[in-house]
Amino acid sequence: MSLWLIFSPLFSLLALIFMGYTTSEIHGEVPLNHLTFYGALFVISIGLLVGLVSLTINKNIRWWLKFLIALTYIPIVMFSMLLSGF
Repeated sequence: MSLWLIFSPLFSLLALIFMGYTTSEIHGEVPLNHLTFYGALFVISIGLLVGLVSLTINKNIRWWLKFLIALTYIPIVMFSMLLSGF
């Protein structure tokens, strides 16, 4: 399994930033409705799920490094949720 999947919560954060920037450029503001919230929640949850599964499956990383990477998921997900309006 490739190591870049471990950083999928960061990729979901970058996707949310890109989505917010492009919609603000197109519409003049970010549309804050239920569809935007559910889409952001879906992106965050898929990123977190893929990151945690790839982190537990990967056998090349030592347990303490896995723990440190998992600890970085907490602020990434919290910032993603704050960015998307939760």
